[in-house]
Amino acid sequence: MPPPKKLYTDDIPVLDSFEGLYGFDLLRPTSEETQDGDSSKPNTACYYFRDDQGWTNLYAKKAPNLWNLSYKCHNQPPDNCFLRLVPVYGTSDKQQEVIQRCFGDFMALQCPGLGRYSVIKLGHSQADYFYDPTTERLCVTIPYERPKEGCEYSQFSGKFMCFNSCFNGGQGSKKPLFLIITLERNLSG
Repeated sequence: MPPPKKLYTDDIPVLDSFEGLYGFDLLRPTSEETQDGDSSKPNTACYYFRDDQGWTNLYAKKAPNLWNLSYKCHNQPPDNCFLRLVPVYGTSDKQQEVIQRCFGDFMALQCPGLGRYSVIKLGHSQADYFYDPTTERLCVTIPYERPKEGCEYSQFSGKFMCFNSCFNGGQGSKKPLFLIITLERNLSG
């Protein structure tokens, strides 16, 4: 059964950073690794740039190009922790919409289960795509992994399977997209 197009509640996700009890942090590229937001896009699959508000933005081309995100915790979290990724629109008038693939990409790029609706695909064998009835959003989770010996950060890769600028039933205008990434703990089992 496909996920709904709009939320039934008026909950709007919080977009502010919060490290939590374990100091969860994403690697933010240094200023030498980023470009100015007004510079032309290089001919690469992915790069970071800083916008006028100082946010670090990821620009990535659509699949098959992969992007990598690095993360760490300052305090070791307990077992059964996982990362949850939830895409949401950045403008307040669109945050009630559930982001999913446009019809063209939905039909063209086959994936099993609810992964077929997701605009992101993670390169992790334990990625779990599902509709969360609590948040009413499409989510993907992967297990939290400690950094490998000698590394400061762990890393996962992903790709965009559809862009929100695709023609989507008359909703085809380009909209800013946020990817909310949280560290959570499975309390059951």
